[in-house]
Amino acid sequence: MKTNQISKPWRLLLVVTMAAAFPVAAVAIDGGPSASWKPGGERTTIDGITFDSAIHCGNGHDFVKVGPDHYRFRARLDHARYAWRFYFKIECPEAVGRTITLEVADLDHAGRTPWHESATVYSTDDERWLPMPLENMTIVPWTPTGHAAIDRKYGDRTHVPYGVQYRLKLTQPVMWFAVPTPFTLQQRDRQVDRLTKEHPNVVQVTTIGDSYHSKTHGYPIRMARITAPGDASNRPVVFVIAGEHPSESAGLYACQGWMEEVLAHPDWLQQFVFCFVPVVNVDGLYYGASYYNLAPSLADGIGQNVSTNWEKRTLPELKALWPVVNQLRPVFFATLHNGRNRRSLEVCGPTGPGTDVLVENWRQQLGFDMDDAHPKGTLDHAWGTLHRAGVVRLAYTIETLLLCRQKGFDTFQDSYIETGRQLARGTVAALQQLGPAATSPNITTLPPD
Repeated sequence: MKTNQISKPWRLLLVVTMAAAFPVAAVAIDGGPSASWKPGGERTTIDGITFDSAIHCGNGHDFVKVGPDHYRFRARLDHARYAWRFYFKIECPEAVGRTITLEVADLDHAGRTPWHESATVYSTDDERWLPMPLENMTIVPWTPTGHAAIDRKYGDRTHVPYGVQYRLKLTQPVMWFAVPTPFTLQQRDRQVDRLTKEHPNVVQVTTIGDSYHSKTHGYPIRMARITAPGDASNRPVVFVIAGEHPSESAGLYACQGWMEEVLAHPDWLQQFVFCFVPVVNVDGLYYGASYYNLAPSLADGIGQNVSTNWEKRTLPELKALWPVVNQLRPVFFATLHNGRNRRSLEVCGPTGPGTDVLVENWRQQLGFDMDDAHPKGTLDHAWGTLHRAGVVRLAYTIETLLLCRQKGFDTFQDSYIETGRQLARGTVAALQQLGPAATSPNITTLPPD
């Protein structure tokens, strides 16, 4: 899009009505309220407004009119257990000046309050994303599809389906709407290709494997290796991944910031080899999933949880990652996620003196609160599997913060990137403090099975 077609971001006015706490009867338009999800998104035009989720890595489907200037859509893919992500373009050249209600019918996450939806953002250029004020959104009951086989499989005890209504004044002919701040595979490739061009002697980018559908959409699983020229065989390896869960863009942006921070410290590159896999679940990100990957056949829809497949390693993402990590034997490993209901950063992993040093240094760098590290969750996640296999002693899941912005940052993505930079500084400081002890068998311990 040409820049002269775009007004300044602050011209976008977003207001939310206080919706009544009961479902709204649907008027079936352009597919009806129970139309099924199809991979690749859709373009639907209603009342001169086009809703387009066929954009790269878009999400949103079954756009219908439910009343005057009131349009509802769905975010849930197929029979997915969870959904808290959407991203689409609104083309409205003939509707500029109208105020509409946009309603997502089927999110499900813990909380169900406006604060839990505060990662909602909008853009007028698909690059700079501004946060929506809390008072501009209202939680409403969810709207089932009407297909019992699909509806009864949605959510669980802590993930109760709900809807959210937004009032949007169409002040420009093109806008974008999303939750959370989108991160795309095009962004991944632009970053790693740019870093390779700017630092050709220290950055090497390789393809480590394909997902089920990489050959279809054209995005393999890529890794960036960053270190100083020369013999690096004796340099400890720091290995960072992101995007096991495709909706967790705070972790994806944090990985971007971590990479940028590493390159700002030439002395680090003499001491360590840094390896980054910016997006593990490329299928989930490309096709708009929130949590899982996609099934081997797209006709079967949603797939499995990549982050709990480390022990079995039956999914293509882990078949690609495991041999690389196992061969490199890193001194430190982190998979970056983000908590959608957290107010303080959380770290899951083994306990012990090595973890204590890392937490101490992270806290010195981070711009918000951080909990004590703990071995929460099952040991079939990356940190438990790698530790038990003797591959990495300092292995962690880091839950960065999706809903909290650090002081001084107007946008979520800038805050997420800064969090990655801070984690990078804390990690290197801790590893320098630990020295050779970082690889000691007793530096961390796991809880009993």
